[in-house]
Amino acid sequence: LGELAAWATGIRREQAPTAVAIVTGLIFGLAPALNATRTELVTALKDEAGAAIGGRRKAWLRNGLVVAQVSLSLVLLIAAGLFLRSLRAVQTFDLGFNPQNVLLASMDLFPNGYDRARGQQFYEQLMHRVEAMPGVQAVSISRRVPLGFGGSSSSTFQAEGYQPAKDEQVWAYFYNVAPDYFRTMEIPIDRGREFTFDDREGAPPVAVINETLAKRYWPDGEAVGRRFRVGSGDWIIIVGVARDSKYRTLNEPPSPMIYLSLLQFYRSDVNLHVRTAGDPAAYSAAVQDAIRAL
Repeated sequence: LGELAAWATGIRREQAPTAVAIVTGLIFGLAPALNATRTELVTALKDEAGAAIGGRRKAWLRNGLVVAQVSLSLVLLIAAGLFLRSLRAVQTFDLGFNPQNVLLASMDLFPNGYDRARGQQFYEQLMHRVEAMPGVQAVSISRRVPLGFGGSSSSTFQAEGYQPAKDEQVWAYFYNVAPDYFRTMEIPIDRGREFTFDDREGAPPVAVINETLAKRYWPDGEAVGRRFRVGSGDWIIIVGVARDSKYRTLNEPPSPMIYLSLLQFYRSDVNLHVRTAGDPAAYSAAVQDAIRAL
């Protein structure tokens, strides 16, 4: 144990949980086993035959419990090591976006009597008001939160210039997001641009797609400027291609994604995203005050 303690003091900080798990497992797993090996042979030989048989039964029971305890400790030790390794992998996992220093605030304008026109005006004024706060770096709004619990929306669509195979479904997930969403979440735009406040009601409908969708339906690399439509709706122009990111789960394969402008495709229940320079929790009261005041 002394050697283990000396070894533990020289480990790196990120290895500390693993070291604690190993030392704890050794101490509490081996101590009962060592105690079980200290059999009082002289006393046992002096016992009467009946007492010896009963003692052996008790010893078998005790040793069996010790073996079970050591086995369980070993299983728990292995599980703890695998859990810590998975936790470290998740901490360095590439999500495709940066969740650090982002404050989220959910709201629904419909119960408060907002129609489409007043709701879109509310969004614009709220983003401008919050972005003007000291320490706020970027602000946007989206219908859903990536890796959140709000589910996902998907639909089939018609891609301009793409001829689907027999029985093939041309589909994608859909996200409604406001201007500056990709800057706020730090999702790189590889080609084209992201949404601006000019992408509003009355302007030509536009969308940003992800890399997976662009490669699947426009493999020539010329997705920007192409169009698609859902059902018999209006044609929507693709203005940008964003990097892939995680939407629903960490282990999901790359999935086709279409981002629609929230100022054109209105939703009343949304989530405000605020990227801050410091601790985002410190801005929660100010953000709530801005929403109430507006």
